[in-house]
Amino acid sequence: MPFGISNEQERETAMRTCMANNGRSLWELSRQSTLLVVFLRHLGCTFCQEAVRDAARQRADIQAGGATLVFVHPATAEDAENFFAKYCMNDVPRISDPSGDLYRAFGLDRAGFREMLNPTVWLRALASIAAGNLPGRPRGNMFRMPGAFVVHEGRVVKSHFHRTIGERPDMANISAEGMEACRI
Repeated sequence: MPFGISNEQERETAMRTCMANNGRSLWELSRQSTLLVVFLRHLGCTFCQEAVRDAARQRADIQAGGATLVFVHPATAEDAENFFAKYCMNDVPRISDPSGDLYRAFGLDRAGFREMLNPTVWLRALASIAAGNLPGRPRGNMFRMPGAFVVHEGRVVKSHFHRTIGERPDMANISAEGMEACRI
């Protein structure tokens, strides 16, 4: 794993203490349903806007496969309310994590030069902006790396660590692979 994931006890503690906007902890949510947990960099990020748009488009496939979508972001709950409403994703559980406890517990570290400022990222940024994902005011830690994880009964069964901030993974595929791992 690229950023040295914390131990299972640290992750469990963070999952039990970080609450979603619906008043339930990530741990509790994962005991009720298998989750696709999508960690966003910051809500002003063009790639995060793209990720939420992609999740909105793939939401039916993710849910049909048996997973529940959850977002983790570093902004305030108020900023998130407005942000997710733009994408008709306000009903999706989301966790405000400005301290970065969940990010660290899942092994998502700070982005370095290679993850943020390479030519591939800049080309991806231009494509994302051309698609209508205009960069906004950073709301949260803009140096945080994104990622996606399938969590089943408090356990991570599938991890996707972004190689760069501009990577655009197929969330429905990550979810499907994680659901398959739950059946094994």
